[in-house]
Amino acid sequence: MNSVAVAIFPTMHEMYHVAAKNRRKMVPSSPESCLFDIPNKFKLTIEKKRFLLIDEALVRRERLLLFASDTQLDLLFNASIIYMDGTFKKAPSQFNQICIIHIVHFDICKQDC
Repeated sequence: MNSVAVAIFPTMHEMYHVAAKNRRKMVPSSPESCLFDIPNKFKLTIEKKRFLLIDEALVRRERLLLFASDTQLDLLFNASIIYMDGTFKKAPSQFNQICIIHIVHFDICKQDC
C-alpha cells in the first residue's frame, strides 16, 4: 500500500464502530424485561437443529435460558475437564448473570491451564 492509501485507511477504532453498527442492524433491539419472545432464528443452529434447550419462567420476573447444540452437549458429557464461569457485568440488563461452561477438547490448552 502506498502512503496515501495508508493515510485514508480507517483506524481499528473506526472499523470496530462500523462493524458494531452493522451488527446492531442485523440483531433485534434488546427487550426491556425478561418477558419477550425469542425469534426462531435464535432457537436453532445454522443447520436448523435445536439450540434453545430451556426457556423457563422460574418465578415472577425471573427466567432461565439455556442454549447448547446436541454436539456441544455430547462434548460436555464426555469431557473429563469442565470449567464453569459466571459473570454479572456482561449480562444484559434484564438478566442478573450469564453462566458459561467450557471443556478441554483434544487436550488443547492442557499444558497452559
